[in-house]
Amino acid sequence: MDEASRQISALHRTHGGSTFNVYFGDLSGEPLYAVSVYPERSRILSQEELDPEIVQHFIVDNLDLLEDPRNNVGTWLNRDDGDTYLDVASTLPSREQAVGLARRYNQIGIFDLRVSELLEIGGTGGPPSDLPPLEQRLPDRGAS
Repeated sequence: MDEASRQISALHRTHGGSTFNVYFGDLSGEPLYAVSVYPERSRILSQEELDPEIVQHFIVDNLDLLEDPRNNVGTWLNRDDGDTYLDVASTLPSREQAVGLARRYNQIGIFDLRVSELLEIGGTGGPPSDLPPLEQRLPDRGAS
């Protein structure tokens, strides 16, 4: 986990964000869409830099979700206010599914990893009041 934490911190510093899978590593450039469906697990840090120790604690605290290979450590630097967002980001091959989940979970947007672009959805990022259980948030693996 030490190496993963260092890699995530370095990717965040270099690119202003990252999507990192504990099994597959850096997912930038992959034909996937990242969306946060666990907003209550997000952390907002009032800093641009992301210390590897903070990342390591986040991984340990969220290992129950990160064991699912569809879930990843996601980081994002909001350059408007200097805050860093640390999320459990889910990745899906379907843009339509990712947009639907972003709307359901009040997300600001989804991130297209292939072209490295934020697609704004219009949410606030705050958790909705009617969150289903964690295990019911992602579509079945066979669903498309």
